[in-house]
Amino acid sequence: MPVSARFRNVHRITIRCPISSLTLQAVLQGDGYALESDPSIAPILKLIEERPAFGDFGHYTGVCEVTVGLEAFTSGHASSPTLGTPGKRTASFTATVTTFVGETVDDQTLHALIEAIAAAHPWEVPVIELDSTRLWVTP
Repeated sequence: MPVSARFRNVHRITIRCPISSLTLQAVLQGDGYALESDPSIAPILKLIEERPAFGDFGHYTGVCEVTVGLEAFTSGHASSPTLGTPGKRTASFTATVTTFVGETVDDQTLHALIEAIAAAHPWEVPVIELDSTRLWVTP
């Protein structure tokens, strides 16, 4: 019997956040919960867990994907970077968090969710992407 399916319009939110080298090492060694103790990313993951609009997949909420990597940047001379020195190239271990918010969430609520992430983020200029996409869902 074929499975009936449909698509759901959503906002994809992608957040880049620094993590410590110890957190990165723990994740690479298989500790998927190490991120929940990292002082930079833990508040963002907690927001996603506590606000039901984030990662809403019907019977599941708080759904997110986290990948780890390395990000490089040069901050301007007038900046106050969390890591590094203004005007110098800096590399940072970074986690990328992707979650979804249903398109039915009104603009005011979506804006409040993004503002909450920005307020919890440690960077002077948080990198938060928002775009629209469709998710395949089962009936």
